[in-house]
Amino acid sequence: MDELFFKLQRVSVKINNDLEWNFTTCIPFGTPYSAIDGVMPLLWLELETLCNNISHISQRLEIVEKVRAFVNQAIGEQQKLHTKLETTLDLVAKAQNEAEDGVNSLQKAKQDNRAL
Repeated sequence: MDELFFKLQRVSVKINNDLEWNFTTCIPFGTPYSAIDGVMPLLWLELETLCNNISHISQRLEIVEKVRAFVNQAIGEQQKLHTKLETTLDLVAKAQNEAEDGVNSLQKAKQDNRAL
């Protein structure tokens, strides 16, 4: 179930002296820190490097929007998993209630048999 939980990480990317972009990323809970340390900083460094090498602000914003879309997709996937988890928990609760009803019926039947 670890993949159903996400760790939020606040990230600030300084594109140049007058443009800084802040956003929140979703990293699956349970992801090894070595993977986070190895991949995430590279993504942010790549974004910063790309933006520093592009002088036109509209091109920089286009890159930022692509990364933002990627992050939003991760958030959407998290929400889908959360919905699946809720559905699964509802089914488990229903099955538990049915099992408890069955146990209660069996206990009542035992008592009725003893009374005979």
